Amino acid sequence: MGVKIGTSDSIENETPESVTIRINGKEHKVPCVEGQTIFNAAMRSKLEPPASCVGGVCGTCMARLVEGRIEMENFDAMHEDDFKNKNILTCQAVLLTKTAVIDYDAC
Repeated sequence: MGVKIGTSDSIENETPESVTIRINGKEHKVPCVEGQTIFNAAMRSKLEPPASCVGGVCGTCMARLVEGRIEMENFDAMHEDDFKNKNILTCQAVLLTKTAVIDYDAC
């Protein structure tokens, strides 16, 4: 069973449309489709998010969820403080809301 992180004023399980990604001091709005991870959305948009294992084990792809709600199936690399800070593993994070904002620079 996965874990859900974040809150939203919108209805959960809406069809995802986009995610705003802050990385290397810049902000990018990229399309995101249902079932796609935030990491894959970033890669499809030619961004270069940090990653290593892409399996939820290493924590290299960690970013802060600023807005929206996501679900992750694997989150072995996370600690209690990560959950408190709304950090997510983007290789595992799937949007549950229409939009979200994540910040790689915050981690």
